[in-house]
Amino acid sequence: MNDEKILDKINEEIVRLTPDNYDAIAEKCRNRADSTNVVPFRKKKNNVRRYLAVAAAFAVVVCAVFAFYSPSGKIESVIELDVNPSVEISADRNDKIVEVTPLNQDGVVIIDDMDFKGVDLDITVNALIGSMLKNGYITETQNAVLVSVSNKNETKQQQLLKRVSDDINDALSISKVQGAVLTQSLAHEEKTDALAQQYGISEGKALFIEYICSENPNRSYESLVGLSISELALLVESDQHKFHQTHPDEADNFKVSVSGEVNKATYIGEEAALKIALEDLKAAKEDISTPIIGFEQDNGILVYDIEFTVNEFEYEYEINALTGVIEDKEADFDGYYDANGEPMDYTTNADMAEYISKEEAKHTALTHAGLTAEVISEYDIELDNENGSIYYEIEFIKDEFSYEYKIDAVSGKIVQSEKELDD
Repeated sequence: MNDEKILDKINEEIVRLTPDNYDAIAEKCRNRADSTNVVPFRKKKNNVRRYLAVAAAFAVVVCAVFAFYSPSGKIESVIELDVNPSVEISADRNDKIVEVTPLNQDGVVIIDDMDFKGVDLDITVNALIGSMLKNGYITETQNAVLVSVSNKNETKQQQLLKRVSDDINDALSISKVQGAVLTQSLAHEEKTDALAQQYGISEGKALFIEYICSENPNRSYESLVGLSISELALLVESDQHKFHQTHPDEADNFKVSVSGEVNKATYIGEEAALKIALEDLKAAKEDISTPIIGFEQDNGILVYDIEFTVNEFEYEYEINALTGVIEDKEADFDGYYDANGEPMDYTTNADMAEYISKEEAKHTALTHAGLTAEVISEYDIELDNENGSIYYEIEFIKDEFSYEYKIDAVSGKIVQSEKELDD
């Protein structure tokens, strides 16, 4: 592709990306024409400075054109874009392109016959995303893009991550696609490079999978390699959501940042998955603890991982995210056992007949504290076994105070009570 064709290609891209604002501009001009404020013309001054300024401006234009066609040739930054096509952008210190390299066969399709040498980084990113949209690699349902940036200067690296992310979001927005852009810093470590070579993937995707595996030791690298960037992004979203659910007061330190939301329209949805699990268990939603639901993978298949508690049993279901089939289910007893070593069902087991109910224990604790159920928060009650003696352990908060009670499950007497300032 010669220089003239390069300019034509870039001009086409700029025209495509430029909004038609003629009507708005014309309206502004009409408004100004109607204004009563008149700015008088000044008499021209035949000043040498004017010509020097024109000459300086011309020099700037010449330098800009020269810089456009003449990158320094020394690579300072490497940017990888992963969807399914994977491409690597190498740029110099002025963010002019040294080369764009396909990292898989789909990357070859995306680059086509475009030669980006000397082109500005923003135009290059827009052209590549436009090609991915045109060729159907980015759609409304497959809308995640992974951006990995390598630069020895950490400040410049973070600036590029934001800049490229903004470019992609702008390009997707123009095409009416609600995208999800994931960004990470790339360090070119030997382990990551070896994994990329072994599995025939980009270094960015290899690092991305390493991060996802580190968040859950039950995941295997092999089972994740075949997933698309959108599918992997769903795992990251779920991990981050679960963290905020289970650690609401802790600051996160995620290595991958996510802007936007991965499209989930092709999946059955969390509510439908939970309904399938409850129907299998023959339980009602009001009988279970607040469920924790998120995406997980099982042998390369995306599933909804659902966890909840019913009557001291902890249940975990894996529901196929596409078909609704139950792929796996487990139950662990989190309570206490009777004399025969059998789990005690606190709703039906005859052994419970000798114990006071949870409601009776709650009433005893609140009466002692001089409070009612309506004014307390974070209430929790558990049946505990200490050396063969069964107690109800109760905790709750009122204003700045936290309360703890231990109540004999047989006699109903308060064995221990504490009230202290809540941290």
